[in-house]
Amino acid sequence: MSVVPPAPATPPTGVPAVEPLSTATATGAVAAARQRSGGRPRTAGWRRVIGTEEQTRQLPVVERLRGTPFAAPHRMAAPADASDARASLDLLVRLAVLLLRSGAGMAEAESSVVAAAIALGLDDERLDVDITWSSVTLGYDPVDGPPVARLQVVRTSGTEFARLSAAHALVLDLVDGRVDRADLSLRMSQVERAARPYRRSIVRVAWGLLAVAVAARLGGGPLALVAAFGMAVAVDAGARAMSRAGAASFFVVAAGAFVAGALSSGVTLVTEALTDVVPPGLLGAAPSAALVVASGIVVLLPGGALVAAVEDALDGFPVTAAARLVTVLMTTAAIAGGVVLSIELTRRAGLPGVDPAAAGAAVGGALTPTWVALVATALGAGAAAVAYRTPPRLLVVTAVAAVLGTGVQVLVSDSEGARAFGTLAAAAVVGAVGRVAALRRRATPLAVVVPGTIMLLPGLTFYTALVELTGGTVVTGLVLLGEAVAIALGIGAGVALGDAVAAPVERGLDQVGRRRRQAALRS
Repeated sequence: MSVVPPAPATPPTGVPAVEPLSTATATGAVAAARQRSGGRPRTAGWRRVIGTEEQTRQLPVVERLRGTPFAAPHRMAAPADASDARASLDLLVRLAVLLLRSGAGMAEAESSVVAAAIALGLDDERLDVDITWSSVTLGYDPVDGPPVARLQVVRTSGTEFARLSAAHALVLDLVDGRVDRADLSLRMSQVERAARPYRRSIVRVAWGLLAVAVAARLGGGPLALVAAFGMAVAVDAGARAMSRAGAASFFVVAAGAFVAGALSSGVTLVTEALTDVVPPGLLGAAPSAALVVASGIVVLLPGGALVAAVEDALDGFPVTAAARLVTVLMTTAAIAGGVVLSIELTRRAGLPGVDPAAAGAAVGGALTPTWVALVATALGAGAAAVAYRTPPRLLVVTAVAAVLGTGVQVLVSDSEGARAFGTLAAAAVVGAVGRVAALRRRATPLAVVVPGTIMLLPGLTFYTALVELTGGTVVTGLVLLGEAVAIALGIGAGVALGDAVAAPVERGLDQVGRRRRQAALRS
């Protein structure tokens, strides 16, 4: 039976028939197009204009060492077996916990752990590091063994810059090849058990001197200085007693703020009683009561947590930055609650309070001579360094960095008229000087930066905003509160900016020092 092929479909009336394109015809059309384009595909020209990029890939953890003092770590031999890999991870977890409990930022903690891991011989492409404010997770997948993982929860944190600097120096020795695997555990135990550089009584006096420096910086007289010192010592003693009793930090801070606010009423009564007896110059240019409360707020505000929160956000650690900001907000709310409660009780009792206009006149220390402001800044930065347990070798450096920052703040604020911008510039100077000076002395930059910027905190602005809010002037209070927040954020951003600007300078100095050491060894 023969098969009859189907007849071609007849196109509709009015539509011309299209002859199908054969393979040979298509090939010829492509060849003609290539000949017209010089033998290249038609899209080649567009690709040259638009360009191409590499495919998205996961960056190795060693990339986190760029711009850090651990950029070129010395690598030991790789772990011999799975047990050595587990032992190395245990040491790394101990190091991370030590850094977090001493007050390190996330970027510093992560770079220190990654550098130590590479120095211990671990393959950075098979290593995972996840460090947050309250946990440490490390994972390693060796070539010839099962994967190993370690998880450690960090439930306590503090500010121990001497211990943090010792851990920083230990990591430097490890990445330079001066510490081997066997001695690392012993050295870490020594850092963990090292005694604090200052006694508790000295730290308490340092908090009092910090309050005195704040009051002097804002134009306080002898009465304000004495009251500020007594207030800070009493707040520190009460906070320590409440913490030992198991009270939450929120209520500890609120109680301290209430004591500071209540003490201002007593200072106001004493000031009114001495007005007719004591010359006005001895009472100071600014209201003593407002300065006492402002000093208490500076002592209670978590300056270190604020700086660390902004740096974590800029360095790409949003979870930890959010956690630190929550802590800062809770502390600020506790301060506001304690101060507002004291102001309200003072008004109900009929006692004299603080005049908002008089308190606002002292914002920024405009009533203080420049030399007094510089001396007070040096005293306050040194006292804060002792209170934060900064190593003794960095006390003078911290005071000098703070004085330079205050000088820049005064110059910029006078020329531009914006306190927030002046504070940003001052914090950038402190951040740059702190990084170079601290790393030259084998210490963490936070040991200089945090106490060096404490005299820039918006204590009196925050207090004046609270006075305006409780007095019924809501709009003025909100404006002042926004200014205080802008100044506080400017401190953190300025520190991060100064650190970034000083990084190339510090790396250049480090390379010069290495060349000199190598030349000395060759000779």
